[in-house]
Amino acid sequence: MIKRRVLIMMKKFMMLGTGCVLTLVMGIGCSSKPDPSPEETALITNKTNGGFVASDDFAIDGNGGEILGDPFGQPPLRPDGFDGTIDDGSVADLFQPVYFDFDQFAIGANERSKISAVADFLKSKSEVRILIEGHCDWKGTPAYNKSLGDRRATSVRNFLIDHNIDPSRIEIASKGCEEANRVGTADDMRRDRKAKFLVLK
Repeated sequence: MIKRRVLIMMKKFMMLGTGCVLTLVMGIGCSSKPDPSPEETALITNKTNGGFVASDDFAIDGNGGEILGDPFGQPPLRPDGFDGTIDDGSVADLFQPVYFDFDQFAIGANERSKISAVADFLKSKSEVRILIEGHCDWKGTPAYNKSLGDRRATSVRNFLIDHNIDPSRIEIASKGCEEANRVGTADDMRRDRKAKFLVLK
């Protein structure tokens, strides 16, 4: 009888010990994974269904959130080396900015007619080139907003290319949150989430 009780107690201790060891191993395994950075997680939750591009078409590096590669199959164009000058604005004012939802770079259905108007203008003026600037509101890190602005400009550029505009006539740049209104209303922030057009000579 005593031996039986001893055996039962030994089994209980062994089960308890095994459970403790498993808990310890699982805890070590979970704690060894570092927390992801904002740059690594921001795009995972930023998927869209109704636009031209999805966030998982892009990759972000670890040094400032620049795009690695181009989802449209062409190298992204930068304004650093373009040989044109920005017009005085008399023509650029004809174009309405393209607005985006918060933390999105897909072009909404109600914004596409604005880009179509730019495409029609470019078809009628074969000598004209344009610069598309991507802008963001002030929320988020500067690096993330710079990258998001680039995506917004690139998405608009892709729309124009799909409407038979020569890619060599389109430059893109990202302003990120550099020009964002940090003390404005929610409507001011909405107006900061945009891509705007400048005419190049």
